[in-house]
Amino acid sequence: MIFLQGSKFNQDNLQSVKRLKSITQCLENQHNLNTVINFKVNNYLKSEFDRICKENHSNLSRELKVFMLNVVKQGHL
Repeated sequence: MIFLQGSKFNQDNLQSVKRLKSITQCLENQHNLNTVINFKVNNYLKSEFDRICKENHSNLSRELKVFMLNVVKQGHL
C-alpha cells in the first residue's frame, strides 16, 4: 500500500506502513519465541527490577518484551 501526496511520494506514510507491518508481525508471532537475548547488568539493578516486577505480578522477561513491543509500535525509543 503506497500513499501519494499530489504527485510526490510521501515518505512518512511509507514509514507508518512499515511500522504497522512490524507491529503486526510482532503481535502475530509473539508466541513464536525463537531467539534468546543475553546481556550483563549490575546485580543490584537486576534484583531491584525483579522485585518490582514480582510486586506487580509480572516478571523480568515479560516486562522487557512489553518494552520492546512498545518501542516497535512507536518506531522510536
